[in-house]
Amino acid sequence: MDHDKDIEHILKFALSEDDIKIFSSDISDWLTDNNCKPDKTFSDHIKLYLVVAAFDNYIREISDSYLFLPYERKTQQELTDFLSTRFTAQQKILPSSAMGNLFGMKNDPQKGLILYRQYAFGRALMDRMPWLRLTDKGQPAGPNVLLLSGSSWADGCLQYHVNVPVKYLLEAEEWKRRKIAESKMIDLGTAIRVSGSGSEEREENLTEVIKKIMGTIEAELRSEGKLLMIVNSYSEAQTAANYLNRHLLNGKKAACMSREADEFDENMILRSEIADFSDHSADIMVAPAQAIERGYNIVDKDGHSAFGSVFFLVRPMEVPDEISSKCTKLNGYLERHCVLSGKKNAFDRAAKLRSEATRQWSLMERQGKMQLSSLDPVMKLDVTASLFVLILQIFGRLCRITDESKTAPRVYFADGAFRRSEKNTAGYDLLNELIDYLDSMIDNKETGKIAETLYQPFYEAFKKGVEKNEFADIFDDIYSEEEEF
Repeated sequence: MDHDKDIEHILKFALSEDDIKIFSSDISDWLTDNNCKPDKTFSDHIKLYLVVAAFDNYIREISDSYLFLPYERKTQQELTDFLSTRFTAQQKILPSSAMGNLFGMKNDPQKGLILYRQYAFGRALMDRMPWLRLTDKGQPAGPNVLLLSGSSWADGCLQYHVNVPVKYLLEAEEWKRRKIAESKMIDLGTAIRVSGSGSEEREENLTEVIKKIMGTIEAELRSEGKLLMIVNSYSEAQTAANYLNRHLLNGKKAACMSREADEFDENMILRSEIADFSDHSADIMVAPAQAIERGYNIVDKDGHSAFGSVFFLVRPMEVPDEISSKCTKLNGYLERHCVLSGKKNAFDRAAKLRSEATRQWSLMERQGKMQLSSLDPVMKLDVTASLFVLILQIFGRLCRITDESKTAPRVYFADGAFRRSEKNTAGYDLLNELIDYLDSMIDNKETGKIAETLYQPFYEAFKKGVEKNEFADIFDDIYSEEEEF
């Protein structure tokens, strides 16, 4: 950036070891007039802000330079090209984010200072595509939207739910619905907590859970189909697989999903190769929840699921305080909950929208580390609905059914954190909350038919297998994992 002397001067100052004295006399006078006495910490903060501002300027220049590429090197003909275009081009079509274009920072205990930015209300791509092109009369001329994942409709979920009317539904064959409804859902009732426990206790508790349910695991290994075991991180996957390989009988083996090929061994399987797990020598695959939730059909040569059962060794949770997730939830919240009535002026409506977005963002920042039972109703419902979607998507790995004669899938909830504490009856009990959530969707007079078509088989199996109001003597917290995928 040596062409820009002002930016260069700012960076030289910000990266220098000099103290606040090198500020210009004008800035020093202004600080004095405003009763500010700069110290070392103040100086460091100012320097940090200047570095961030310079970085923002640099990134913006890179984005702007895209506009000067030769025409033949850029295209808008394909959707993938459109999505990869820099934000300045996208802003011509997409509305800005609700709080305005975000540019901020957060301190991550593992990675240090993380800078982030958001420019567009990306959800508009999903549910407003028909309006990207208009007729002369202002009517939508673009495509209709076909959602190929049923979990794109989950009322109350701020992150995944597409808040638009559903006109048509594609229903599975009746025999497949019956087979899924025959699935076994089993709460193993362990009082050992993995999710929410301290980082120094997690691996020990994870192996204790596996030890306690080893009899069930051995019985499943004698049944048809391989086993899928769910944890919350790659390191937990390796811990669980190592423990299983030390204690499994009759030559059975477990493999853990690996993100990279570093230190790769025969007990690992790369994430990019899991679709071929039916041909792998291992009988069990241990995988992080968010790495296997969607996008993979893990089937045998006949197209039937390679797995017969899934064990939730942990309560699957999102990465805590993850910026992109919060941005998505904020957009979903505003689509569903922001009321703009009473504001006739467009500028007043925009101001109210932005004000509500800022208020909700602040609320999400404060609630990020709170106990689940202490969340406000909207955010608590979102947690339940989001966990439902995550569990359903993982369950979907078992629902690729081509052979009616095979045994229906089995689902085991092993982590004690699926239940609330007996000493805290007001605490968050996920299995109870899922029952109430499914009941409310199915019984809804306006949208119950949609929920019934999408989720009735899972609903029937879950209600048959999981009893309400059971308790485990555990304490509850909100998040359990800090690894990105």
